[in-house]
Amino acid sequence: MCNNDKLNREQTLDALKFLSTTHRELHEQRRRAEIQAFFTTLTLFALIAAVSFHKDVVLPAKHTAVFLALLWVFIVLVAVFSIVYLTGLHKANRVNKDFAQTAEDGIQEKLRQTGLAMPTPKGADKPQAITRWWQPIIIGLFAAVAGMAMTLALL
Repeated sequence: MCNNDKLNREQTLDALKFLSTTHRELHEQRRRAEIQAFFTTLTLFALIAAVSFHKDVVLPAKHTAVFLALLWVFIVLVAVFSIVYLTGLHKANRVNKDFAQTAEDGIQEKLRQTGLAMPTPKGADKPQAITRWWQPIIIGLFAAVAGMAMTLALL
């Protein structure tokens, strides 16, 4: 990682702390963006479904098939773009977590060399692999329900 000939221990520790902090902060920013994108998408689909059952909303009587086709295309595109965006965030988060962990391992190694090593907490950084599959499933379900609700309201 860092060549001890070029940097002294203190500079190496500072660099490793900076890398760890920076990548952990980026990870947290992306987690917030992930939550916001996920719930915004679900809210949009829930509103589409709710609108179809609201008595004050007038849906088109003419060209129903065209309207439904465009609505389904819109719903599918929003679902696909949301899933692609969330997948990209998950990949970027893994990269940031790996960089941060590598830096933290380097800090631990430097501390071990000086005899100041701290114990590594068990289970402190559990993988979030489950979100890679449940978010797309939920988005797909909400999209299908929204589309079906609008289809049923127009038929």
